[in-house]
Amino acid sequence: MAYKMRTRKQTMIYLNHSSSSEDEVYDSTYSDPDYTRTRPQRRSRNNNVSSSSSSTPLQIADRNVQMEETAPETGSSSRSNNGGAVKRRRRRPPKNNSNNNGEQGRRSRRPSNRLQARPPRRRRSSNLHQRPSTSNTSRDVLPRQRTILSWLIDKEIIQENEQVWYMDKSRHAALQEGKITRAGVLCRCCYKVITVHEFEDHAERSTLKRPYDNIYLVRLQSYLLSYLVKALQREDEVSRREFNLIQPQTIASDQNDDACMICADGGDLICCERCPSTFHPNCLDLEVRLIDQYSTPPGTRLPNIPQGDWLCPHCVCKFCGAGSSSSLTLTACVLCEMQYHGECVLEIKGIDLNRPSVFCSSICGEIYMKLQEMVGVRKELDNGYSWTLLRRMQALTYASGNELHKMVECNCKIAVAWTVMDEIFMPTIDRFTTINVVQSVIYNRGSNLMRLNFKRFFTAILEHNDEIISIATLRVNGNKLAEMPFVGTREKYRGKGMVQKLLTALESALCFLKVENLVIPSVPEVVPMWKEKYSFSPINNSLIKDLISTNTLMFPTAVRLQKSLAPQATDSADAVENKPNGVNDNTKIPLPDLNLEPSEEDVN
Repeated sequence: MAYKMRTRKQTMIYLNHSSSSEDEVYDSTYSDPDYTRTRPQRRSRNNNVSSSSSSTPLQIADRNVQMEETAPETGSSSRSNNGGAVKRRRRRPPKNNSNNNGEQGRRSRRPSNRLQARPPRRRRSSNLHQRPSTSNTSRDVLPRQRTILSWLIDKEIIQENEQVWYMDKSRHAALQEGKITRAGVLCRCCYKVITVHEFEDHAERSTLKRPYDNIYLVRLQSYLLSYLVKALQREDEVSRREFNLIQPQTIASDQNDDACMICADGGDLICCERCPSTFHPNCLDLEVRLIDQYSTPPGTRLPNIPQGDWLCPHCVCKFCGAGSSSSLTLTACVLCEMQYHGECVLEIKGIDLNRPSVFCSSICGEIYMKLQEMVGVRKELDNGYSWTLLRRMQALTYASGNELHKMVECNCKIAVAWTVMDEIFMPTIDRFTTINVVQSVIYNRGSNLMRLNFKRFFTAILEHNDEIISIATLRVNGNKLAEMPFVGTREKYRGKGMVQKLLTALESALCFLKVENLVIPSVPEVVPMWKEKYSFSPINNSLIKDLISTNTLMFPTAVRLQKSLAPQATDSADAVENKPNGVNDNTKIPLPDLNLEPSEEDVN
């Protein structure tokens, strides 16, 4: 999908929200003009616009125009905030009643003998700035279970109470019967709603691990897997997976990005000669302190702008610092995306000289292979909980059997995870390109702008009986650091330790991958809370150098914090590898929910 960057030096007005929740976990995202998180609320019946809101007159006028354009012709009413005219609902014409004095045209206020007087109708709240939740959004009157089956029902691909059979290997006999529900399958043998994997167990085929491929839809005369593929091929799903092609404005003086690669803010930037990336000199640590106190005030810092053609850290070899030439070709590492010369890699110990490498080091190759083995593998926890590391997989024409089933199930869970994140977070829109950042991260969409290239992101989900209840996004940048910009839990599960379950598993998995640090963006007001309660600390000098050369997701005015992942005991690595949950019981308190702001008690 192609986007155009906004015209530079153009003032843009954004409506921002701040939110809070009574939960034990908090938010690392925030209201900022660079990343607006405005979610359209359900319009109330009287269309009131509160005069106490912080909206500008232009925003209020635009909203009123939109309401008037979208208002139905019948069955609706509108009233302005300053006591304007009220449009009555279309109803039966009033009866002409006459009294003894001959007056006509006056409606009788006395209730009919046949009907009792009705109490006054309650008006819905007209607050346009409510935090979206499952109880007040226009899409969900009641919170729905976020499962793959519920997702198919919402898309009207299948129907609720659809009769299903679990077929045998020959596909001529039904081993088990049941009905589709949003929560799972109502099994005929036990009359309980169970997951599709448990339904496969009841059919005594638990070793196959391919329930969607063997569950037969009786009415549709086809298998459930084919309808999962059909749902993934719909236009709305295809558009969410498209490449984020960013095109500069035709009137722009150059083709470079309008935001700094490191801090995501605008201002005075230096441009790379090879790629569209831009940087602040101080973000690159290119500032120098002037000593001559007679010519400038003491302590003045001026940017040390490099002269001539300048290449950014992403366009030079990570080992020798040189760019590409006719004799030296740069290759990007598959894991960390750092560029390197093939000749430089051959000089490093641990690289197999007999085959060309797609990794800058053997460490990146080892981490990449372990991550690929973890994708789509369900890790069982206690009490019916499980966690899975997901990543959108490219469709393979030759895929079949277990590989096809894993790819389809993983992509469908990504789609369900997006509905959960859209329910939790207000839309985070990049002001320079107008792309939806959260959606692009969940679908790991690539881009021609390095800053918005999210193709290396993973999504970790916590499930309870196939229902997704908590989500975290993760990107591993080699063994030095991993970043986690978004973490969220569904509203009805908050305050129950769900995020703790997920992040404890993630922390153990990162230790198994031998990743040293976990980096998050934090709101400045809650930095003390991160330090005191969750063992976070400011970025140290050695990690700053890694952040300069690494593509990490950042928000303007946010503060980066790091958490050192302490090494586990001698047998902990084996425990992570062998145990299905990959969790240590004695781990420290993990990160809280980053999508919520702290309570007053935690801030103080």
